[in-house]
Amino acid sequence: MARDPHQALKSEVVARAQGGGANFLLARLQWSKDDIGYSLHVEPSTWSTSGIQIPDFLSYLGFERSGCGFAAGRQCYVRWVDEGFNVEQFASLFGAAYGNLGAAARELESCGFFFVQPEGWGYFFGKQSRGRQLDFSFGGDGHTAAKHESMKQSEDDNFLYRLTWLDTGREKGWVIHYRPKHPPLSAELESVFKFLGLKTFGDCPEFDFEDCYWRSIKFDSRGDGFFDSNANTAHGWFDSHAKSFSAGIEKLLTANAEIEKSGLTFLPFARPSERL
Repeated sequence: MARDPHQALKSEVVARAQGGGANFLLARLQWSKDDIGYSLHVEPSTWSTSGIQIPDFLSYLGFERSGCGFAAGRQCYVRWVDEGFNVEQFASLFGAAYGNLGAAARELESCGFFFVQPEGWGYFFGKQSRGRQLDFSFGGDGHTAAKHESMKQSEDDNFLYRLTWLDTGREKGWVIHYRPKHPPLSAELESVFKFLGLKTFGDCPEFDFEDCYWRSIKFDSRGDGFFDSNANTAHGWFDSHAKSFSAGIEKLLTANAEIEKSGLTFLPFARPSERL
């Protein structure tokens, strides 16, 4: 049976800290002489009208929303941690990591990536958490279609980018293809691409039938004119890649590197031995 991180035969708060827009407390729970556990409880205290919220980041880190007898507001985000967990250090790292995550989100949103928000704003308004995930993609493998047109290309110091138009007969839209300039992709970047939802294709005609990563944007028409569809948006997202994609990835990796100093992570990294 899973244990409640709030209740035990003996429980006490052993450490507190503030930082990064939240209050943190570490609880020690004891069920017998040798059966002891530690749970970390977080009360978010600030929010914004848009973008990734602190509860979303906590969810990324494995915290769950729950009623809480330790927290002043009777609600918290909680997860188990190891004995000796440094709450003050975590509070400092959390603020730095959350700031970089927000900066990454802003850069990558200009490229059409919108981070999943598993919690949203429910916590701050006493309502049920309600996640948000935007999906602009269409079906298929991103390469095979009855009609295929190469439209644009760009690059930065790290990646080559290609924009194509596909019409499968059932669906149509744009595909953005990504090719690292210095393959193979590192384990860290593989994790970032997985986090962003990029897929792989082994014989991409845009890169002389070499491997690529890709994502699709489904065509959405609300009239007959160019500006009555999402064509302008799709082209704008692609045009932003040369300036913002690598910058966003760098901020995302920085955010994960900061919080990883506490022993937690949100990117789907391989074990350290595999990454080396």
